[in-house]
Amino acid sequence: MAKGMFTQGLVLLFSAPPSLDELEAVLGDWEILGRKEESENVWIGGQTLAVAYRPEVNGVALIDVVPERWPDHMGDPESETDMFAAWAMGHLAPFAFPDNLSRAVQQSWAWDGGSAAVRDHRFFVRLRISYVLGAEPDSKVLPEDYHAESELNFLTSLASRLLQVEGGLAYFNPGGEILQSATGLSQALAFAQEHGRPPIDLWTNVRVFNPENGWMIMDSVGMAQLDTLDIEACFPAGMLAPQEVAGFVRNVSLYLHQSGQKFENDQTVDGPGGTWRALLADDGLISPPRATVRFFPSDAIDVPEDMLKTKGDDS
Repeated sequence: MAKGMFTQGLVLLFSAPPSLDELEAVLGDWEILGRKEESENVWIGGQTLAVAYRPEVNGVALIDVVPERWPDHMGDPESETDMFAAWAMGHLAPFAFPDNLSRAVQQSWAWDGGSAAVRDHRFFVRLRISYVLGAEPDSKVLPEDYHAESELNFLTSLASRLLQVEGGLAYFNPGGEILQSATGLSQALAFAQEHGRPPIDLWTNVRVFNPENGWMIMDSVGMAQLDTLDIEACFPAGMLAPQEVAGFVRNVSLYLHQSGQKFENDQTVDGPGGTWRALLADDGLISPPRATVRFFPSDAIDVPEDMLKTKGDDS
């Protein structure tokens, strides 16, 4: 689900359900606009704190406690109607796609403890931003001066503080399919601030796949949160070190986000081992479904046919 009622969403996994009082106690100077103690449908919104975020454009950040494990499946539309509706309407965060937590565990390169945290969690706290709650029916979903990076910075700072509450196990970005510990979260934020760069490694993951066809795939997931395309890098197995390609994926992602530039088909860019050429794909090679910029080493031969196809391309 793209941005709509909610424009960003983060999740904190907990072993025990924190109270609203516990959450509010760690928020310090953040302005609390209100709270809701009861909920008829926890998938849509549990016990909730409303925090001020850009009130001049009706912005608000919602923090709610969901007394359930993270739903990695959409739910049965007949027997799990509330969960299914929450997924369908974007209440589980923009760009969240089923099995994203499972994929985050499989690709948790930055934190060995991710699997245990997911296994042990029983509840989650959800952080979301909206500009349309309580607004007129024809109100715009996004303000004219919308800035996705500012939203993510705001929510990630909130998440770092809230994860200090007893029972907090992990930070989870559903759209970016990434897990991190409380310590890793605070360290990544400090590093980003020190170096004057966005903490993109808290918002997006870089993944690696071996399709067993002699080639490797590395991709980013989560750049749509920043209104930027994800990157895929395909290369012959053994040709390059995965760490080099991961750096390439990160650097190109940051370039696209910060420059606002767009790639064209067959455009080349410098990367590990030489130049890489771009292919604009309507759908990525690996779930979740999304448009990507797919790169290949310019001198590579015998590229697998499946890697050259884009959605709707039957050639």
